[in-house]
Amino acid sequence: DLFNERKDGRDKKKVSEVYGENTGDKVCNIPILHNGLEDQRIWFHNPHGVFSSKSAYSWMILKQAWAMLEFRGLNNKFLGGRYSRCIDWIEDVARELDNKAVSDFITVLWNIWNSRNNCIFRGVEDDARVTWERAATLSRDFWIFNLVEDPMLPRKAVTKAWKKPYQGVLKINFDASTHGKKVYYGLVARDADGFVHGGRMGFVDKKMPIDWAELQVMEESLRVA
Repeated sequence: DLFNERKDGRDKKKVSEVYGENTGDKVCNIPILHNGLEDQRIWFHNPHGVFSSKSAYSWMILKQAWAMLEFRGLNNKFLGGRYSRCIDWIEDVARELDNKAVSDFITVLWNIWNSRNNCIFRGVEDDARVTWERAATLSRDFWIFNLVEDPMLPRKAVTKAWKKPYQGVLKINFDASTHGKKVYYGLVARDADGFVHGGRMGFVDKKMPIDWAELQVMEESLRVA
């Protein structure tokens, strides 16, 4: 118990012993809402690789996350495993699930975060099933923008191929790429029958944007022509 004997504030000495002087001052500066929700504790991971407690938020997030994952039938090893960092848990889940499932998983976590805020600031605590249904609805409503889903409006098939020039005309195709501080380019000249009349490739020892690199290889193509 980090409150003083009168229960109207925090015991600065106890807080400093638990959190240290610097963090303890910050904890003591957190407002206490006497008519608000009951003050509880959650655990969070700090950069030093150990756990400490922070006054303010409840364990509702953890309980709801577990209820949601059990409701959706996630592999039990992710529910019963011991993880020192939350990010390690999320990474393991991402390796196990496919792209669509990971997309839904992140959407669920985002909705749990919103539900946590509603609980803290509005005093409204949603059931795990309600949060899941809200996340599922959000995924369905916006799946047109989701790259892991098939598009609602199918893309038009575009066939890309070399187009023949007119008889008696040579066509020069060129391209360029950049790597580090060098620009690499190549070009080829062909007639209407596809016969190659010449070509060139090389590099320029100079760093430049890809647009400028393509302009330079176009100049080289004009010299070849």
